[in-house]
Amino acid sequence: MSGVIALVVSVEALGQVSAGIRVAGSDLLKGRCAAVLQKSAAKIPGGLELTLDGSLMAEKYLRLGRVDAALLVIAHGQQAKVPEIASGEWVALPIGFQSAVLVVNQLNRLEQMDFEMIAGIYGEFQVTDVRHWSKVEGSGLEMPVFAFMARSADGLSVPLFRSSVLRGGEFRRETAFRNSSSEVEAEVSANINAIGCLSMPPVQGRVRVLALAREKGASAYLPTPENLYNGDYLLAVPAYLVFPVRNRARLDMLLPVLFGADMAQALTESNFTPAPKNIRENYIRGLDKKK
Repeated sequence: MSGVIALVVSVEALGQVSAGIRVAGSDLLKGRCAAVLQKSAAKIPGGLELTLDGSLMAEKYLRLGRVDAALLVIAHGQQAKVPEIASGEWVALPIGFQSAVLVVNQLNRLEQMDFEMIAGIYGEFQVTDVRHWSKVEGSGLEMPVFAFMARSADGLSVPLFRSSVLRGGEFRRETAFRNSSSEVEAEVSANINAIGCLSMPPVQGRVRVLALAREKGASAYLPTPENLYNGDYLLAVPAYLVFPVRNRARLDMLLPVLFGADMAQALTESNFTPAPKNIRENYIRGLDKKK
């Protein structure tokens, strides 16, 4: 996944104070995120011009110097493939994370799964074929598996799951798709033999969230904000605020908005898990300047 989602912050750079900030970006940030950004316009000299229609060209514009910063979704470990990030010319600060989260019924004793076992439940023609909970060590169940998945419109969970777990393969025909994560959560809560994939961790404890491991015997991690930030949880894609080091001072008016409590709530409502609170507070205080 290249720099496919971008929130671009543009400032006139002609050796004088900007007349305002122009913001463009992904339609995933419409709604609450857009409202938070628009609310901040009164605090920014010259105001804020906001466009959230999709920004595939954001990385290119940043490279050409047409904008001062961009918010790019870049898969964990792929930052090094952006030359300017790898060289230290650009700074990348994580704002939030889109993820795919596996959950089971509370009466299911299972606490963790590895990718091969998950693929055996959801995918066609996988190494392992899992249609019954008796094949899943630790579940304590003796019944068929019912698999549910939230549709792509509810976030990036489907393409992320398909590329990482199914290795680009097809979903099993028996996989039941629902229109939202809340519908999948309700199905799993009501059916002891169900497993579901959500677009972010559930707020309430109606279902059990599974820790994930890449392979059997490897360390498994839950999708906590800390594990997402550290890159330990495997089914996640971060959104980074990316900008040249020389532009850091220009963003002082914007950082409290992007890393503040209102934006964190807006990100949550847009299927992003915000970066950990202490990390966001450090960015607002400017502690990233040492990086």
